[in-house]
Formats: sequence, C-alpha cells, structure tokens
Amino acid sequence: MNNLTIIVPAFKELDNLKVLIPKIYKNLLNHFKNFNNNLIIVDGIAPDFSTSRICNEFGSTYINRVPDDTFGDAIRSGIDYVKQNFSETDWLIIMDADGSHNPDSFKDFRDQIDTNEPDIVIASRYVIGGGTKNNAVLILLSKLVNILYRILFDLPVKDVSNNYRLYKFDLLKDIDLVEKNFDIVEEILIKIIKKNKNVKITEIPSTFEKRKYGKSKRNLFIYAITYLYSIIRLKKFNK
Repeated sequence: MNNLTIIVPAFKELDNLKVLIPKIYKNLLNHFKNFNNNLIIVDGIAPDFSTSRICNEFGSTYINRVPDDTFGDAIRSGIDYVKQNFSETDWLIIMDADGSHNPDSFKDFRDQIDTNEPDIVIASRYVIGGGTKNNAVLILLSKLVNILYRILFDLPVKDVSNNYRLYKFDLLKDIDLVEKNFDIVEEILIKIIKKNKNVKITEIPSTFEKRKYGKSKRNLFIYAITYLYSIIRLKKFNK
C-alpha cells in the first residue's frame, strides 16, 4: 500500500484550518482511500492550544517549526518530521493553509500518479486551465519571479513559485534546504533537478484562490530582497 503525507505550513491560520482540514480529509477519502494518509500541520515556534486542539479533533499531527518563524523553517521542520516519523512515505504534498490551494486538486494528483508516473506534480497557475485570483501587483511580481527563475536556472516548468506540489518523497530526503522565506519553493525545484537529471515534472491546471481569512504575512519589500539573495546563492549552487 502506498503512503501519502501532507505538510501544511500554518502560522496563525486557525480560522482557515477549520475550513481546510475537513476539505483535505474529504478529498483523501475520495481519491486516496487506498493509501495510508498522514496530515501534518506546521504551526509557528510558539504552541497554539486552539490550533493544536483542532488538529487533534481531526486526527492530524500538530508540530511547531524550528528554529524560527519563517516559511522556510516550516517547510524544513515538516520534511524533517516526516523523515523521522513517517519514513515510509512514498508521496508528499505540500500546500498552503490560507485557502489559496484547493484540496480538490487531489483528484488530479492521484490521476497523475496512476497514469503518468511523475516524480513531481505542480499545481500550476500558468498552464492552460490554470489561473489566479490575486491582485494585479501580486500577479506581476509572481510572473517576474517565474520568468527570472526559468531563464536563470533553465527550469522546464511554467509555474516555479507555487508551493502546491506533489513529490516522490525520496527526492526530498537528501537535499539540503537553506532558504528562509518563500524562495525555498524555487530552491526545492532547483536542487531536485540538479541532483536528478531525468526527473519527470508534470504540471496540472490549478486556480490560486484568494486568502479566506486573516491577513498575509508576506512583506513585499522583504520578499523582493530575499529573492535577490536567494538567486545569488542558488546560482553558486547550480554551478
């Protein structure tokens, strides 16, 4: 039997998780019922009783990221936890907690597993049928980031910056991830491709929804600066 684990970075996202977690389990039941499934919610470094209680009610795993409250720390903490506690995982989904990633895409992930033998499946905004409901400024920034990374790192995908992906977990076990913010999403892709020349990447159409509750933690100035430094570090790695 295959094993699927889902990692959801979630910092002060209680209201969104109340909606998202039931949707995740509904789609797991519909599309992965013959898999062993694990859901991991990665909160901030400080424990939040209300969030952990919701996780316990649904039978999902609640952990806190270390050593800091960055998005990169959440991703690393989640992957490390899977290595230590769910090492039998075959497939890993990473998705956001704010409602922008619709669990209904699980159907398309499963279809790809069954028919296409992928290594990575990206829920893409920039293939035919995909889209985004972000405002014009965020769309422009997203497209600029995608163009830069595709050109500078010769990435064979249209959406390099969407965190919503399905991975063969073996691909993530031996890569050293260092980026602190949202640039870890591109870092994962670049380092997997560098280490695995024949990796098979598929993109499925997906719509990036607006945040359901709360405010974004993304600071656009910091976002831009960290991406510039990330590109410099990753270019050195890529050589």
